[in-house]
Amino acid sequence: MSDAEMKAMLTAESAKLRAVGYSELAERFAGKQERIELIAASGDSYHVEFEGFWDDDEQVDLRVVASIDDGGLRAFLPFTDAFTITPAGTITEHSTA
Repeated sequence: MSDAEMKAMLTAESAKLRAVGYSELAERFAGKQERIELIAASGDSYHVEFEGFWDDDEQVDLRVVASIDDGGLRAFLPFTDAFTITPAGTITEHSTA
């Protein structure tokens, strides 16, 4: 299991989310979690979790957080990526991967 492989997969999954748009992200993630398992080219399996929550009291801007781990020790300190999207589609990055 490779940190570089996990980071690359997280970056790819996060890029897909950024391309979706506000309406679909709000419907899919606002106050919700989604988990998937990805198999890397190396054959290693990774757990990816997406979570969305309102970034303001007015429930307008949506923050989406994605994390990835290998199911082992990395589960205690997963790689993460986060961004906030406004209804106009403006994205603010909060990446930590």
